[in-house]
Amino acid sequence: FWQTTIAEVTQKLAALGVDGVYIDQIAAAGPRPCWDTSHNHTLGGGSHWVSGYAQMLQRVREAVGGERMILTESNAEPFMSGVNLFLTLVGFNAGDLPPVPNSPNLIVPAFQSIYGGYVLPVGAEFFQQDLVPDPDVFAAKIATQFTFGAQLGWFSLGGRDNQNPAMGIFDLLMDQQFDAEVSYLRNLSDAKLVARRWFNHGRVMRPLELEVKTKDADRSETHLRNHPRSTSLNDNVGLAFGSVMSSVWLSAEKDSLLIVL
Repeated sequence: FWQTTIAEVTQKLAALGVDGVYIDQIAAAGPRPCWDTSHNHTLGGGSHWVSGYAQMLQRVREAVGGERMILTESNAEPFMSGVNLFLTLVGFNAGDLPPVPNSPNLIVPAFQSIYGGYVLPVGAEFFQQDLVPDPDVFAAKIATQFTFGAQLGWFSLGGRDNQNPAMGIFDLLMDQQFDAEVSYLRNLSDAKLVARRWFNHGRVMRPLELEVKTKDADRSETHLRNHPRSTSLNDNVGLAFGSVMSSVWLSAEKDSLLIVL
């Protein structure tokens, strides 16, 4: 029933001319044990969760055609064959942004190092506090997305008025005081297009070991104790990032490296 329902809905969307469809939770929600003997699968376990989604995604692909993208929430390997894009909110809110050598919880592009070329990561959570009072936080977060080969953004332009921390950043982005940040976002988007051979089809390698020489040691790293990382956990706060970010990407043909600084 559910496979048919989703296939029919996505077919209607395709008929309206959309460029892609987003189906929530597929790669975010873990399997649930089921003991219903009428469901024709192994009781209490088995592969039915993954195989059922695989069948549904195949029907969705047939419904929308080969030229439209399919996006789902979070990133889980079993569903890569049926999905083009993973919404990587959890992956990007898990820790500090590299390089922060002494960080106890630093995020790294491990997924891209293994599965680069098979699926594209997209998005991270952004907050009003990324721009106010220090817009360097916004710049650092989109720079991390860029060096990780992810699609930039997933900005909540409006959001709910009862959301804590507040995510709606449309009015801030339209304010002239943040023109430099918008320009930086545009420049990274243009650069990502130039580097698509590596970002879209290659895979990330071991990071560079950078020695940042600065007269002001405090500017080599930024530490914000009360900055939000996620909207889902109240205690998920505190963010640190380095002043210079980098990554290295190997082309799919393994004939060239892209060094990103």
